[in-house]
Amino acid sequence: MERSGMIVKIKRLVIFLHCWWFGHEPDYSSQVFDDDPDDYGWHTPCKRCGLLDIEYHELVKDSKSYKVNQFFKYCLFRRWWPERCKDCGSRFGKHDNCLPF
Repeated sequence: MERSGMIVKIKRLVIFLHCWWFGHEPDYSSQVFDDDPDDYGWHTPCKRCGLLDIEYHELVKDSKSYKVNQFFKYCLFRRWWPERCKDCGSRFGKHDNCLPF
């Protein structure tokens, strides 16, 4: 009995970490309206982890995995391989005749 309870806890932890890393998956079909004055408004639950109310900023912000991917793209490509110059089109060399702005 203890082992099955431990497996359930591990599954919940994995699902929670999945939502934390990749973002929540809203279930718009089961939205609930709450009349309570302290918590007034529509509540959107998560399909994966079962969180009862996903806040708006969690729905629209970039996920942690996207931010990490963008950081590594910048570190690997833009730090070692510079962007093209908008005026002359070259990546390396001197840009004496290019406009500074």
